[in-house]
This record gives sequence, C-alpha cells and structure tokens, in this order.
Amino acid sequence: MFLTYTWSTFRNMNRLRVIFLWMFFVMMSSISAQHRNWDIKPLYYFQEHRNGLGNTTAKIVNIGVYPLTALEPICEFGMGVYQKDSLLKRKAYVNGLSIAFVMGLSTLCKYTISRPRPYERYPDLIPITIEHTPSFPSGHTTAAFTMATNLSLSFKKWYVVLPAYTYASVVGLTRMYSGVHYTSDVLAGALLGTGSSLLTYWINKKLQGRRH
Repeated sequence: MFLTYTWSTFRNMNRLRVIFLWMFFVMMSSISAQHRNWDIKPLYYFQEHRNGLGNTTAKIVNIGVYPLTALEPICEFGMGVYQKDSLLKRKAYVNGLSIAFVMGLSTLCKYTISRPRPYERYPDLIPITIEHTPSFPSGHTTAAFTMATNLSLSFKKWYVVLPAYTYASVVGLTRMYSGVHYTSDVLAGALLGTGSSLLTYWINKKLQGRRH
C-alpha cells in the first residue's frame, strides 16, 4: 500500500519539488528531534534485549550492506550482457549513478551536520561497534534503501520488492540495535536513499523521453 501510494504521488505531482521538499523536511525535523524521547528510547530498548545471536546477526548484516549495494548494478549489468538486454544494462548504469550520488550526498550531510553518535551523548548507552564518522544520516540505511528502490524500479515484481525492502528495514533496525544511530538517523537514511533513487530514475526517464 505504501509503495503504491508513493509511486502514484510521484507520478501525479511535480516530482522534483516533492523529492527535495520531502528530504529537506525529514532532515530538519530529524535534527531538531535529537532531544526527544522517541529518538533515543528504541536504542535503550534494544540494548536491554540484546543477546549473542542478535549481536552476531547485526554485525553480519551491517558488514554486508556496502558490498551488496556495490554489487547490485554490477550484477544487473552482467544479466543485461548475458541476456543481450540493452534496457537492463542502461538500468544498471543509472542505478550505479544513483548509488554514487546518494552516498556522496549522505557523506556530505554527515560532515556538514556533524551530529555526535548516540553513545557519545549518552554514556550509559553501550554500542556493539564503534563508528568513527558523524551520526546523521545513517549511511548503511541510505545504501540499503537505495539498493531496494533500484531493484524495485528495475524489476517491479513483488518477489523482488518485498525482500528488498524487508532487508533494507532490517538494516535500519540493526543500526539502532547496535547503538550507533538515533531513530531519526535511520528514518532520514531511508528517505534519502529512496528519494535519491526515485529522483535518478525520473531524470533518466525525462532524458530518454527527450531523445525519443
């Protein structure tokens, strides 16, 4: 339902304006929310319910995010070459550009906003791992939702969309479970990844339309 609503909204409105307003609103509201209970309470909840299996799972999921995101357009391009599908090869190229763009934008936001990690502000919050970059937005979540949206736009099958977004959601939850990101960091990463992927897809469609 959410995906259908989001897609219909972008088809019927000024997409570019909606994307940037959406991303700006989320970032500004997230930054102002850093002292609210909803932003930090889930991290304490996860900390109280950690166990060995959960810790190991979180570490494995987080280690795999960036390699999987990088492999996504490479595998798509390989499929395009094997199937002699020029459209799939172009989609792989566009998806690669969207990943490069959003990760650059995420890094720029991190160092411009320079938000401390939750465990740096709350000493009683013990992280599973130590990160050496600023907190906002979550880069792992951004990458995971970019990959999920890219796959959903490329293949548009429920058996691709559902696992892709389930995996991306698990990534976001594990970042909070690990104690390295606020709730708002994860939400901002999800919206940044999704919005940037949709933006790149829309720009490509416009360029293709002009060529034809």
